[in-house]
Amino acid sequence: MTLFPKQFRWKMGKLTVNIDQMRFPENMIMPLFYRGIFCLLLLHCSTSIYGQKGNPVFRDISEALQQKPTFDWDIDTRNSFIAAKRAGVIGFKAGFDFGKSVRFGLGYNFLYTTVREQFVSRNSKGFRVNALQRFHMRYGSIYGEYVYYRKNNLKMTVQMLFGAGTSQFRFVDEYSQTIKSPWKAVFLYEPHMTGDYKILRFLSVGAGLGYRIVYSPNKFSRTRLNSPIYIIRANILFKELYDSLKSR
Repeated sequence: MTLFPKQFRWKMGKLTVNIDQMRFPENMIMPLFYRGIFCLLLLHCSTSIYGQKGNPVFRDISEALQQKPTFDWDIDTRNSFIAAKRAGVIGFKAGFDFGKSVRFGLGYNFLYTTVREQFVSRNSKGFRVNALQRFHMRYGSIYGEYVYYRKNNLKMTVQMLFGAGTSQFRFVDEYSQTIKSPWKAVFLYEPHMTGDYKILRFLSVGAGLGYRIVYSPNKFSRTRLNSPIYIIRANILFKELYDSLKSR
């Protein structure tokens, strides 16, 4: 797909670049489109949303980072689609919380639902077979979160996650042997926004939307893992529960 008309050129000194030669694969156009949407949403949050005391967001973040950090951990689930099938990823996160407004840290994530795809592969005897294979994926991540709105029991959060890991297909052939494809690298970017409402002292419910953008040398991962993300969750507020028990 050509992004610019042929007559559009960029000149810098003696260097002329024909922009019409810049092309993207067709399967990357929609991911780029959604990435643009979320970048605009994140930019909107960072420029037009104000903190609790009327301070701009960047100043609000700066003030939060000056506070003493506390250890923060969480277990979350994110739902999406892989090859038009529902796919759930579970993530274990650990990091630091600054003023209950800014969090960042590291995480480990893996696909916990069963996703299968039909492929032609070689069995344990070396013969080509058409097999239904299960997809596996795992990746480490770094993440950052910002609570951009908080009032009474409602909290709105924006999060950006960058991940790198591996994916693989496996199946059991007619000789009861497990056949595994080589591990392939995957690189992920997952921006999403969530809202949580505290319904009890130590319990909240929440929902959110986002998008997963993936690059991988493996064609299946590169073309099938790009997907909207939706989050529906109920959270037990362990940290608040611990602080309450500790203060007794």
